[in-house]
Amino acid sequence: MHGHQPERESPTPIEAGAVAARLACALHLNAPDGPAVLRSWAEHGWSPAQRAAAFGALAEGWPGDPDTGAFVRARVEREADPLTLEAAVAALAEGWPGDRATGAFLAARVADAGGVNRLNEMLALGKGWTEDGPAQLLLRGIAAAEEQPELRGLAVFALTVNGRMDGPLAAFLRERVRTDRAPGVRRMALQAICLQPAEDPGNAPFLHRLAESDPDPQVRVSALAGLARGWTGDPRVAEFLRRRIAEDRDPLVRLRVPPVLALRWAGDPQVARQLRDLAVEDALPDVRAGALALLGQVGAGDPEVAAFLRERAEQEGPGRAAATGELAAHFADDPELGAFVRDRAQSASDPLVRAAVLTALANRQDPGPAARALFLERASADPDPRVREVALAAVVRCHDGEQRAAALLLERVAGLRDADVRLSVLRALLAHRPDDPAVRALLRERAERDASGPIRAVALHALARAGADGAGDGTVAELLRGRAVADPDPLPRRVALRALGGSPDRAAVELLRWRAVEDPDEGVRIAALRALAFGAPGAATAALLAARARAELVPAAAAEAARLLAAGEGAGAGTARGSALRGG
Repeated sequence: MHGHQPERESPTPIEAGAVAARLACALHLNAPDGPAVLRSWAEHGWSPAQRAAAFGALAEGWPGDPDTGAFVRARVEREADPLTLEAAVAALAEGWPGDRATGAFLAARVADAGGVNRLNEMLALGKGWTEDGPAQLLLRGIAAAEEQPELRGLAVFALTVNGRMDGPLAAFLRERVRTDRAPGVRRMALQAICLQPAEDPGNAPFLHRLAESDPDPQVRVSALAGLARGWTGDPRVAEFLRRRIAEDRDPLVRLRVPPVLALRWAGDPQVARQLRDLAVEDALPDVRAGALALLGQVGAGDPEVAAFLRERAEQEGPGRAAATGELAAHFADDPELGAFVRDRAQSASDPLVRAAVLTALANRQDPGPAARALFLERASADPDPRVREVALAAVVRCHDGEQRAAALLLERVAGLRDADVRLSVLRALLAHRPDDPAVRALLRERAERDASGPIRAVALHALARAGADGAGDGTVAELLRGRAVADPDPLPRRVALRALGGSPDRAAVELLRWRAVEDPDEGVRIAALRALAFGAPGAATAALLAARARAELVPAAAAEAARLLAAGEGAGAGTARGSALRGG
């Protein structure tokens, strides 16, 4: 039985067609008849994917060619399909940037307020004609005067899509931030300024004014972030950010600006002092927790930070769990602090504290043997079921095949309510103990009884792999045949049918033929057809594929049957035990 990935879905026919079209077009890039073939495909291709790929290949293979550019412009005027039209416009920007005729063509279409593809044409004009004065003026006019804010915002984006922020453009963007009526447009223009804020000398005083007085807190936050980005390391800018954090009364500023300050001025003792003040004094729990987390991240190894976090961890009240977690995350290598946080995981009266320590230790690159033993003990002994689940998740995350951990996972997996946790347990066991008979028994039980379809699929996949490796027995094939029919979820049925595709059992082949016709889910029918084409090629399979190509009511299934039939015919009869096509 063939192995496969049960959660990696095969590409849809549309996706597969797009990839095939790009590959086919790439083959013609250096061919003498390449332009003619690609032009024919761009105009008459059998699908939008092929036509789009042909336009992309023309732009890549013949950039700047006047005749090819004229052809693409003509197709932009005549093309009705929106996806193909979008690809043709993008090809103009990729293949003919700066071309006068193409720029004038796009500008005329952008100026037409009723154009059906105006958005993409604006982006192409902004990307390819940054030095074209009339084109840039046109986009600026739309950004300033267009009635619809969405179009004004898109024009701003088109003007800045290449990341160039010269003086006149920076001044124009500052004017849009000051005067536009729509918050979204103001923020987009400000975001563009803040990408390269130090490039224009007018940006620094402008950002200072916004950060102090703009009524929109998101604008104030963006202005402060722009100052930090453009003038990292400047102590005057750091002092200004610290003052705004202290004086601005909107919590958004206190939530979003401290991370920027801590990142750009890491190691600054005044920044650390302000973070400690926020962690203790701020009225909002989210601000206090964020400040503690930042202290742990930027102050790892700092004795003053460690002392502060321990003091907070030993005090009753809000922030104790966060402080203890930060200690566990960043200071557990210290023998004294490591012993302290492990003790908190066992004896703290607050379950949030115990859970925070377990989570932080599990997330460390190497928790160490003492932490692993703690996870096992807490997963069984903690009085709070939520903490036991956190501890079990830590056991799963750090599982390396150790016998006691495996026994605990086997014991607990069936009773776990969360399907994601059950799935992670199964994967941990399979990664380290795939040949354990107890794990095999668990897989059989989960393949039939688990409430989650994806988990049943994973169990079936693992059992099929074991059978393919010679470690299975006859009951695995019987189980696969049963689940291929009886499972209520299409995913496990697809997994079972694909696994049966390489079986020499005549009953398996007949089952595949039956499900290829009768299964109510088209994805399952396609899986059965593929399993037959790859695992049981021959005249009977070819006849079934031809029949399904004619009779299938779902276009995707009919197209796949026809594709498999054509591929099989093109490759010949294949071998006695396998098609020339592999890996379906």
